[in-house]
Amino acid sequence: MRVVHGTSTATTVELAQWEVGALRQALNEVINGPDAIPEWEFPIRMGVELSEARVLLAELVSAQESRRP
Repeated sequence: MRVVHGTSTATTVELAQWEVGALRQALNEVINGPDAIPEWEFPIRMGVELSEARVLLAELVSAQESRRP
């Protein structure tokens, strides 16, 4: 991972494909895995709402799949 640019409201990072995959798998586990975090507890443990994490997961899936040959 390389930080490309940062401000007080956003950070732009560059990720290798394996990093995107690792983040994707980690989010998938806490959202959909056998030990998924319950919706009521998700923002407490993860710092974001479950709905936001689902959007991020979908974006990571899309980013990874768009790079496949």
